[in-house]
Amino acid sequence: MAILHANLALLLVASVLATTSVQAQSMPPEGPVSVIFTATPIPAPKPMAIGAAENLLS
Repeated sequence: MAILHANLALLLVASVLATTSVQAQSMPPEGPVSVIFTATPIPAPKPMAIGAAENLLS
């Protein structure tokens, strides 16, 4: 019985939402928009010795 009441309530809410008219506010006009993207180059890592000096990881 509780499920029947819950379904009936959901149906009532859905029907009210479906029949009401909704109007959004108008958006004001905007001027030109410009965007500048900048980037910083990342330097390559320096080679470092692993174990003996002749083995370099780069």
